[in-house]
Parts: sequence; structure tokens; C-alpha cells
Amino acid sequence: MADDPGAQGAATALLQPTVRALRRLYAAESASIALTSADGSTLRFAVADGRASDRVVGLEIPTSTGIAGWVVMSQQQMAVADVTRDPRFARHVAESLGYVPTAILAAPLPGEDGALGVVEVLDPDPARRGDLGTLSLVGSLLAALLTHTQEHELDPALAERVSRVAALGPGPLLLATRLLDAVLDTWDTGD
Repeated sequence: MADDPGAQGAATALLQPTVRALRRLYAAESASIALTSADGSTLRFAVADGRASDRVVGLEIPTSTGIAGWVVMSQQQMAVADVTRDPRFARHVAESLGYVPTAILAAPLPGEDGALGVVEVLDPDPARRGDLGTLSLVGSLLAALLTHTQEHELDPALAERVSRVAALGPGPLLLATRLLDAVLDTWDTGD
């Protein structure tokens, strides 16, 4: 997906409001979504919200790098309460961006032939640091949206629905339900 500028623009339209809502939901310092390249060798940060978001968008890293890469390669969610104790953390990448988080939650965007990418929440509120279930659900729903936009031209109404969903507030069940509604509405209309 990262190799196709049209698909990248469509992904940004879908993902930016969602990553903003996730940051609010987790009361986090930052949140981002990185998408895998067509050959699966790199991750490109497509959208971000919060600290260092202006520096992380567009950054490409090998899928063999960092917690984000591990989540994509293993297709497993991950919660790290102290990144200094995890050897997978790519400190050099964080330092180059000017923001080194303490805690990270990450979940894959699952696809049929491997992960489409990863959604990360950096330095979430301590009360939310164990909530991987919501992040995984959102990652799965985003993967469905991305797959749909790859197969069909992005319906502007779908992008508008996702924006409205994100504006409704950070309730996890509401966010996940509304994202699913947006997917199902689009599929039902045959777009």
C-alpha cells in the first residue's frame, strides 16, 4: 500500500481521524499507524497524532526493526510498560525523532497474506496500558477498511463517516462499532 500514492492518500483520509481518536481514548502522548510496503520489507508511517507526529509521518523503517516491526512480523499484539527493558525497542529511531516513549501498545492490521501494518499508542494513561483488546479490535477493523479501499475506489462518504466516528468521542465500544458500521454500510451499498 505504501508504494501506491493513490492508496496512500485514501489510507490517510481513513486513518487520520481514527489515530486522533485512539490518542484521546488512551490519553496517550502519541499514536500512529504504519503500513507495510507491497513486498513487506518496510513500514511507512502513514499517519500520527501527538508528540513528534510531524517528524514520524513518512518515516520508513525495515520490518525487522523495533516493536512495530516485531508486531508486523509476528502478527501479535504487544504491550511494553518500559521500553528500556525490551531489546526490540529501536531507541535510535525514537531519538532521531526527538521523542523517546516509556510505554508502547501495538497491534497488527491483519491481512490475508500478512499484516498490512501496525497501530501504536505511545505513553498511554497508566490505567489503559493493559487494554490491548480495544487496540486489536480497531486494528482488525482498520485492516478491513484498508482492504476494501485497495479493492474499490475510496467512497468519499466512507471517509466522511470515519471522520464523524472519530469526532464522537473516545468510547472504545462506540469507536469500534461505528468503524464496523462504516465498513458494513459501504459493503451493503456495493461501493
